[in-house]
Amino acid sequence: MTKPKIQTKVGRLIDVANTASRRRGDKINDIAAELGMTPKEFLESLETLSLCGIPPYGPEHLFDAYIENGRVYINHPYGFFERPVRLTRTEAFAVILAGRAAAASMNDKNLDNALNKIRTALKPERADEIDSLTERMSMKPDTANIRPLLEKISAAAGVEKIQIEYFTASRGETQRRIIKPYGLIYDVDKWYLVGWCETRKAVRVFRMDRIKNAEATGDSFKIPSSFNLESFKKDKFLRMIDRPLKVVLKFDETLAGWALERWPDRAVAESDGAIIVDFRVDKLENFVFRILEYAGHAKVVEPYDMGQKTKITASNTLKNYNISI
Repeated sequence: MTKPKIQTKVGRLIDVANTASRRRGDKINDIAAELGMTPKEFLESLETLSLCGIPPYGPEHLFDAYIENGRVYINHPYGFFERPVRLTRTEAFAVILAGRAAAASMNDKNLDNALNKIRTALKPERADEIDSLTERMSMKPDTANIRPLLEKISAAAGVEKIQIEYFTASRGETQRRIIKPYGLIYDVDKWYLVGWCETRKAVRVFRMDRIKNAEATGDSFKIPSSFNLESFKKDKFLRMIDRPLKVVLKFDETLAGWALERWPDRAVAESDGAIIVDFRVDKLENFVFRILEYAGHAKVVEPYDMGQKTKITASNTLKNYNISI
């Protein structure tokens, strides 16, 4: 039997959460019937839903579903579905600008539709303001310095092997490698080459701004039918990006158990019950908001600059609510 797609599973869980909330206290069979599910399928979905929530995934951040006398009751994390999200002017502008910047490097109709809906919800003068602001900002990747390389590698992708001269920051050296180029990915502010490295005998990701030169070898190849660039970007890409900076966090007892389960391969237990976890990041600034997601239950051990950046960001955020630290 074919397994349901991930999108289908997520959509079903959202339907279950909404319907069970709206019909709080109703009987299992009645809610299951409205959802077009058997009672067994409905209960299995409720069990899965109880493992879902929002970061940092503590007890109060998860869906709480329970049954009493054959009737269903559900609580959402922080009233997750109780009211629609209302964006402030600053939040709406930030979402639209970030979305338009991302849209400049991809062709995603769903993203375009979402951004148009947000813009439509704005007052006419605000919509004109964000359009004017977008025009004054560069929303396209800065490719001027690497455009010749992008064109050369793009032409060879899926057709011809290339030899590149690549600078590896962690070792501080430049090496020549033979690559079967599978494709190019733009992420945040950089272009990346994805391809089979004949030196490493595996698929690797290379930052385009670290490729000094690229030349076609004349040897043809075909991309394996098992490889899909979009699937790779979603599932593996972020884990393979070169992240030269080390950040160490200490999770207190509140999140220690969760951290141990989340990163079992690099979590180290301390005598006081806390958990130490090492992370690799590209930029310290990009990691600040992730630390703040842990709501004070994670402390920066190193580097010192990471702790200072987190403190400054938290302080600036609290100032918006007239709170100082």
